[in-house]
Amino acid sequence: MATSDLDNDRPGLFLTDTIREREQLMGKPVYNGELIYNVNIDELPDKPWRSRDCTPAKLSQYFNYGFDEATWRLYCKLRKEEEEKRSK
Repeated sequence: MATSDLDNDRPGLFLTDTIREREQLMGKPVYNGELIYNVNIDELPDKPWRSRDCTPAKLSQYFNYGFDEATWRLYCKLRKEEEEKRSK
């Protein structure tokens, strides 16, 4: 099965692998002592990416790999589900 076939069956699979490879090289990303995937961005006091003057270029200062606020939430949810499956 080609990579593109996998991507069509499970969107984000290739992206997940890319991010995991980055973590292996650079370590897990942490924000205020908590793994970034566990941080609830809705509870952050400041959300500068929501400001009117936040261009796509500025958005990349907060979200990488083409993520935005909505896709980041989805990614974190999928990642958590995968980790729960692996731990069973």
